Amino acid sequence: MRILTLLGLLCLLPTLAVAGTVPTDPGATCPIKPGQPVPEGLTAHRADGTAVDLSALLSEPTVLVVFRGGWCPFCNRHLEELREVEAEIADLGYQLIGISPDRPGKAAEMAEKLGESSFLVLSDSPMEVAQALGLAFEVDAAMLEKLGQYGIDIEADSGYDHHWLPVPAAMVITDSVVRFNYANPDYQMRVDGDVLLAAARAAMKGDDTGR
Repeated sequence: MRILTLLGLLCLLPTLAVAGTVPTDPGATCPIKPGQPVPEGLTAHRADGTAVDLSALLSEPTVLVVFRGGWCPFCNRHLEELREVEAEIADLGYQLIGISPDRPGKAAEMAEKLGESSFLVLSDSPMEVAQALGLAFEVDAAMLEKLGQYGIDIEADSGYDHHWLPVPAAMVITDSVVRFNYANPDYQMRVDGDVLLAAARAAMKGDDTGR
């Protein structure tokens, strides 16, 4: 059975976001769908600030986790939970990549927090990757104020004043094609590690059940 992501269904509605724009509602984003190729020309940065040809990197079997930043407790918890299956995912032949709007210095802090994790933590502070993957949305003034009340400054963390965040997502990619993508506008909802592991196994077998 082919599985459409929740946001994939929303993108079929008349209220979908205009291509190339960044919506203010995370529910109006249109994430890349299973079966679609990874966009060309994607660039991210390692924690030391060096540029990475992400599109080339994603030509290899990859589990890509897009998260909101090291300041997000739900993201931290999810990455910690995925550590329970990351060894099995790596044994299947996948590289594991985590990417967020955090600038390289903050990405380095996240990598240190993860310790001996297999995840390569990358920075997408301009949010160009998130835009290309259809995950970017603009945080409204009310949410910015609320984050500020918790001591969270997304401008300082990213180094940009775009006020954009990604809808959190977890993707399985092989041969530069997305085979599975879980993205949910409710940032508290994340894919279970066992589900992600099953999708990774299916993709290696050429099974389309992740679509």
